[in-house]
Amino acid sequence: MKLAPNLPIYTQIITWVKDQIITGKYTPGYQLPSRRQLAKEWKVNPNTVQKAFKEMEDLGMIVTQAQRPSTITTDTQLISQLKYESIDQAIENLVDVLIPMDLQLEDIIQRLTHSYQIKKETINHD
Repeated sequence: MKLAPNLPIYTQIITWVKDQIITGKYTPGYQLPSRRQLAKEWKVNPNTVQKAFKEMEDLGMIVTQAQRPSTITTDTQLISQLKYESIDQAIENLVDVLIPMDLQLEDIIQRLTHSYQIKKETINHD
């Protein structure tokens, strides 16, 4: 996990796990390693991992039962919601860059569509 210095570490952990969920690397029901193991792997304090897990539990991203490892939610609606939140954030960031350029929306959409199709073909051929 690559950490970003401008955000609290527990927030970075949450963002990283969320990315693993929305990209399908962590599938519904996926069993997460222990908090201690992750703290060691990420070279952070176990309390930091605990704080991140608590917040992810509160958000419904993970489920923790007594004496069992935490797992990724099986709530497909929540996973879809996480994906759309990520898309909305990416679009907002893109719009912030594009607005000052004063381009035509149709040109932007055409370029986005073209880029998406090329990337999708590249991924499908790998």
